[in-house]
Amino acid sequence: MDNNKLTIEIITPTMTVFKGNADIVTIPGEMSEFQILQNHAPIVSALKPGIIKIKQNNEVTEFAVNGGLAEARGNNVSIIATIAENKGSIDKNIIEKELKDNKEKILTEITDAQLLLLENEIEFQKAQLKLFEK
Repeated sequence: MDNNKLTIEIITPTMTVFKGNADIVTIPGEMSEFQILQNHAPIVSALKPGIIKIKQNNEVTEFAVNGGLAEARGNNVSIIATIAENKGSIDKNIIEKELKDNKEKILTEITDAQLLLLENEIEFQKAQLKLFEK
């Protein structure tokens, strides 16, 4: 890996989704979105559903994640997510239908725990659909 770049790794329980160099990575932190550049101070952050943007030489690679953890130490950034998907692995029509169904479920009588899970799923589905906006 290039010593003048960040080394980024995105891991899910089943596979390594991305491993490579980057100039900058934008991460959907639990409290707010943040960016990591070379020689960033060490940080560990919970992730909320959103988009990870990896920029390398004016090219941006994006992944929708449903949450997880990110750690930056030195110029190494490790991201662990339950789900991390790029545009090519998503069926937009299925996600649009699931999002519509989940929004309707919220209007029914559900427990607080079910509501939290649905809200998280809806935010992840919105992130997935954002990958198609470009």
